[in-house]
Amino acid sequence: MRVIIYDDELLFSKVSGSVLAMGGLKVMGFPTTTEDGLKVVQSVHTHACLADMSPVVW
Repeated sequence: MRVIIYDDELLFSKVSGSVLAMGGLKVMGFPTTTEDGLKVVQSVHTHACLADMSPVVW
């Protein structure tokens, strides 16, 4: 299974990706911004996306 980890904290994403990879999943990307996330989702075929972005405060 291919996944993307989409989070504004890159360290969290990398650690989570390592844990998921040990379970047999293939992490396809670690976008940290909405713009990067959209690019990865549009260019890489995945089965799931783990996302946790901080809300925008106006």
